[in-house]
Amino acid sequence: MKKCVGCNKTYDDTWKVCLLCREPLVELGQADSKTEQPHTPQAGAKEKRPVGIKVLAVLFIFSGIMGSLSFFTFIMPQPQGEITVERFREEALKRFPDIPAEELENFKQFTENPFLKNVLEAQNEYINSPKYKFMLIITGLMSILLLVIGVGFLKLKEWSRKAAIFLHLINIPLFIIFMRSMFTPFLGAFQEGAPEFAEMKQVIPVMLTIQGVVITGMVLAIIYYLTRPKVKEHFKP
Repeated sequence: MKKCVGCNKTYDDTWKVCLLCREPLVELGQADSKTEQPHTPQAGAKEKRPVGIKVLAVLFIFSGIMGSLSFFTFIMPQPQGEITVERFREEALKRFPDIPAEELENFKQFTENPFLKNVLEAQNEYINSPKYKFMLIITGLMSILLLVIGVGFLKLKEWSRKAAIFLHLINIPLFIIFMRSMFTPFLGAFQEGAPEFAEMKQVIPVMLTIQGVVITGMVLAIIYYLTRPKVKEHFKP
């Protein structure tokens, strides 16, 4: 007796090809041994990546490059020194020398408002703080790691999938800590100045909350996608 390895239909020894599958028939013992062997791609065959993996790979590489460039830009020495109200006013007038008289008067009133002085002082204090330097180091390391993960995604490496999940898990608390440490020093600047600036003290926490919810949702969506069985099977050691 012979058997089709495609549909398992049996034939007598006079048949050579399956009527349904048009596949060659083999002896019953040989058919059983072939069905037990797992399917392996042909040598040199290129595995097709899902679109989601390709998109994440490009996104990780792009974010890693931009984050790394920003990191190395910020750690470079800044010869200009601290930003003062006078320096802010001079550089603004140099950049926009053709400001109309009415707008120029409004700009001068803005620079004379205590709000601007408070913001610049808070910015200078924050940039010179150890907290800011620590944040830059963590951001730089995460950007480099994200770039490496993106390359691993292009090669469908299993370690890159696990590293991406881990990185996004720790990204949620780090984002909250970084945003809080970044904007907290500036909240005091809104206590003085024009009423429209004082209202920003209530607006900023709301904006940070919305941003945090959006970022958290995106991170959880990426983690959910990377843990799907059909996605996991494409990655290999």
